[in-house]
Amino acid sequence: MGTLIVSESFMVRESLDNLFRSIYHTKNIVTNSINDIDRKKLIDINYIVLDIKESQVKFLDKITKDIENKKLIVLDFAKNETICEKAIKNGVDGYILNIDNKEDFIYKINSIRKGKKFYDSDLLANVLGGNNSDIELLTEREKEVLYAVSKGYSNREIAQELFITEYTVKKHISSILSKMKFRNRKDIILYFRDKELAC
Repeated sequence: MGTLIVSESFMVRESLDNLFRSIYHTKNIVTNSINDIDRKKLIDINYIVLDIKESQVKFLDKITKDIENKKLIVLDFAKNETICEKAIKNGVDGYILNIDNKEDFIYKINSIRKGKKFYDSDLLANVLGGNNSDIELLTEREKEVLYAVSKGYSNREIAQELFITEYTVKKHISSILSKMKFRNRKDIILYFRDKELAC
């Protein structure tokens, strides 16, 4: 798989370049600026990893329109709510807040490679919660299940994604419905759709 890595930090660029080459044997293109992207070279690219700042967030609108059949992963080390909102609105394939643990990061990338979307949940309560504070009552695991349900995943798919049993998924969903005063899974999907459109 070909991977484009975009970051102004040489440490991020070199670290991710080495990681993708060693784990996935990729053909990488590394650049330090969004403006330096050569669109002709994107033909052989399957994955785009963007380490962006708030001042560059408008680029997400443009790149999601320009690319086809490519996975887009946003790195947001600053945990910026504006970037999170844009990532959700544009339906990026991955939204990752940190790379503290190599195995954890590889797990996230592997999930994305399998066609799943992966969003770190730390900012979801703030970005999607709006005036509804009920989401803040959820545990981190419940937020992960909530987001998966909003994307239409079945209980089996959620269980596989989070490495838990289907019974545990059902318990989490029951708790989510109770805490957020939802009637069913459809309410969860509509809730997220309304929040995404408002971003």
